[in-house]
Amino acid sequence: MQRNVDALVLTTVNQCHRTALSVGTLLDILNETRATGAWMPHMAQFFSEVPVGAMSRFCACHHIAPSTLRKYYESYIRPLGDRSPDFERWVYGDVGTPV
Repeated sequence: MQRNVDALVLTTVNQCHRTALSVGTLLDILNETRATGAWMPHMAQFFSEVPVGAMSRFCACHHIAPSTLRKYYESYIRPLGDRSPDFERWVYGDVGTPV
């Protein structure tokens, strides 16, 4: 299952970009052990285009807490003016655990 979720996430975040973001780089950025830098368009796409259910499974497979995603989103994505209503409903608890 992990490879399938990883493939879905990577296909989604890399679809519009020449340089491909890897799972390792994505995890490092989310955990703030690597600066976002030139990966910001990929990260914005992660929050706006990856289905919440896939995002939830990706995080579970890689032991990333929803609070880690929320922190990144609030620090880097929302200040750009990008919003993801589905992500916000999930991470702020309005609809519970996604399917």
